[in-house]
Amino acid sequence: MTVTVVQADADTPGVAQAVEYLLSCQNPDGGFANTPGGESNYAPTAQAAISLAQTGDLDRATKGDMLAYLSAHSPTDTSNYAGSLGRHIMGIVAAGGDPHDLDGTDYVQMLKDAEPSGQLFADSLIIMGLTAAGESDSQEVQDLIALYLQKQGTDGGWSWSPGGSDVDTTGMVVSALISAGVDPGSEPIQRASDYLRGIQDDSTGGFSMGNAMSSSPNTNSCGLAIMAINAVGQNASDWVTSSGKNPIDFMLTCQQDNGVIWWMPDSEGGMLFECTAYGALAMDGGFMPTIIL
Repeated sequence: MTVTVVQADADTPGVAQAVEYLLSCQNPDGGFANTPGGESNYAPTAQAAISLAQTGDLDRATKGDMLAYLSAHSPTDTSNYAGSLGRHIMGIVAAGGDPHDLDGTDYVQMLKDAEPSGQLFADSLIIMGLTAAGESDSQEVQDLIALYLQKQGTDGGWSWSPGGSDVDTTGMVVSALISAGVDPGSEPIQRASDYLRGIQDDSTGGFSMGNAMSSSPNTNSCGLAIMAINAVGQNASDWVTSSGKNPIDFMLTCQQDNGVIWWMPDSEGGMLFECTAYGALAMDGGFMPTIIL
């Protein structure tokens, strides 16, 4: 088994500080919590593995055995079980494990057998998970690619729910499609890139979700948008608005002294670990799944 880092740009300001915060969330059982001192959970543990593999800091997660934790704690999220499995597989691969046989469990077959939720954001994780496991040519991935291309909006984006495209879903879908082999120069991807360009916030350089769920720039949306920018082979620092701001500028305005990245500059929000993990991965030049078997 070999793993390949897709991209890296470790000199970006803020990445090292974000990594320090992520590492502070690991517990002696090897798992990661959403905040330092919290209870370990499979989701932040998988995301930590993905992000730390991108930044080159995986070997610094030494408080416990991350792969053993992922092996012992399978996803239980019934509302998005397939997507959770996809993230779990990405984490296993990032941590150096084989998702086809991790302590006797075939997570890849489990994911192939799982029912997609029908929610485009969540099901992007299915494509990413199978791609990370070296299964981008599988029928499951090819069927989802065809579905996503069919579901692309007239504005070039993809939608979380009926009512118009949004940045979060578009960012996830672009990363998933490109990771699975869709040409970054293809017409659907270029339309999606144009959508993101058109919705970028001029005054901050950041991105909001772009619908009623979040109309203000936030780091969760911005991190996903930057991943998509990275996936198409562009540099987010070049996405400069007329006010002279780019997406990384906005991410850094939300980063605190301990490295954590808040949801907004004046609001920590409820996704401290996710915003920081996405931020570290995105500002480092990467996109999920980061590494592929």
